[in-house]
Parts: sequence; C-alpha cells; structure tokens
Amino acid sequence: MRWILLLLLLSCTDPVAAAGETYRVTRIADGDTLTVESERGPERIRFLGIDAPEMNWGRGRPECGAAESRDAVRRLVERKRVRIERRGTDDYGRTLAIVHLEKAPDGMAALDRMSLNEWLLQHGHAELFRKAVHPDRERFRQAERQAKNAKRGMWRCGRK
Repeated sequence: MRWILLLLLLSCTDPVAAAGETYRVTRIADGDTLTVESERGPERIRFLGIDAPEMNWGRGRPECGAAESRDAVRRLVERKRVRIERRGTDDYGRTLAIVHLEKAPDGMAALDRMSLNEWLLQHGHAELFRKAVHPDRERFRQAERQAKNAKRGMWRCGRK
C-alpha cells in the first residue's frame, strides 16, 4: 500500500515545480517573507518551515531580532534572483516555498549547499515553524538547535 501511495505522489509531482523556478526579488517584508516578480506578476513568498521575529509586533514595535533577520535576508537577496520550490499556500494566500539563492555571495559557499530557509535557522534569524511538515524538517530542527546553543541572532534575546 505504501508503494502505491508513493507512486501516486511521484506521478502527480510537477518536475519543474519540484526543481524550482528562478525569479528576481523585488521586496523583502521581513525575515521570512519576500516578493518576487513571477509570470503571474508580484508573488509573495513565505519561507516554508521557519518563523522569523515579527517587525510589527505588539503596538507596532519589532520583536527582538526582527530587524536583524530582515536585514540578513535583504543583504542576501535584494534585487537578486532566487530559486523557488513551491510547496503550497498559507492562510494569507502567500506561496509557501523553500528558497535558494541563484548564486551564493563570495565567501558564503554554504548557501550553495543549503536553502536560505535552513541558513536563516542556522544563524538565529528564525525559529522552526512547529506546524509545518516537510521533508527538510529534521535538518531544520538541527540548524535551529545549533543557533540556540550558540546564542546566535534572536536566541541572544532570552528566548527559550
């Protein structure tokens, strides 16, 4: 029975969507949301499996680490091209995706081997989104644990 389900899932997978498509980033909202220019027009992308500190949290004040998280994403992707692996949509109509840089900046070869989602977790710019179920979840959990143990980024703020 498991083999049948696996074959059905694989036969329904769009190979282009699985590999990802490349788009130019036009806006960074915060550490886990950006906008790309796609063939459909502007498309809001929510990084799958992570949750960055909120820029507009409680009375309009940013959460600790929010600006640092947004700025890290901005430095890496603003006006650059990213590869988007779509994984559905969220309750706000944003595309849920694993995001990869088209080309990692000099001195950041690790970004050629991992998604931006995982890199943000590893550097403490986001935490694991507990409700998200996806194949990279265990790697994401390990990346978050590294950042927590090293007190990187948002984990310097006294989060548990």
